[in-house]
Amino acid sequence: MQPIGLASHTQRGTLEAVIRRLMGIQCYRHSGFQPAVQAGYVLPMAIAAAVLLLLSSASLHTMALQAHRQSWSYRRENQRIDQLHSAAHLFAQQAVGANACLLAYDSRQWPTLLSQCPGVQMQRLHAGTVAGRQWHLLDWQPIGERGQLEIKLADGTRGFAQLQLTAQRNGVLSLVSMQLLSIDTKESNDALIQQ
Repeated sequence: MQPIGLASHTQRGTLEAVIRRLMGIQCYRHSGFQPAVQAGYVLPMAIAAAVLLLLSSASLHTMALQAHRQSWSYRRENQRIDQLHSAAHLFAQQAVGANACLLAYDSRQWPTLLSQCPGVQMQRLHAGTVAGRQWHLLDWQPIGERGQLEIKLADGTRGFAQLQLTAQRNGVLSLVSMQLLSIDTKESNDALIQQ
């Protein structure tokens, strides 16, 4: 009897063949057949997978940045419309008493109406400050029972509002609509870069 661990060469070869077959590997050493070697296919596949992951990651990052920029732009536009609303409401609040006399006339005529509208404080209708932001009047046009107001914020944003006048045209009843006309894109881009 042979000591354990000292199997004969034939037994070792047979044992090796059995183990390889169990593992799904055929023993080609004794048959003289050598399989074709498929060298170098793993590295290109790994590189291709890495490039694919990199491109998909870059795509997702670009989409996230674009969504952030659109969200910021939407919020900024809403803020500007809100500021224009506030400026239009302030204009309406200032257009009372002696200042209400001016509502019946085009804003280009206002400087010539000082004698017809005693006590008027025209500067209160021409400019103001809302929440720390300045605005100024670009145009006022009375049309029937409504007036069209065009204002500009300090950042260059322009807006157009329709105001409902009282029946006697001596005051503003309400703000009917507000429309954003233009935004100063240079200021918007500068603000986006600063964020």
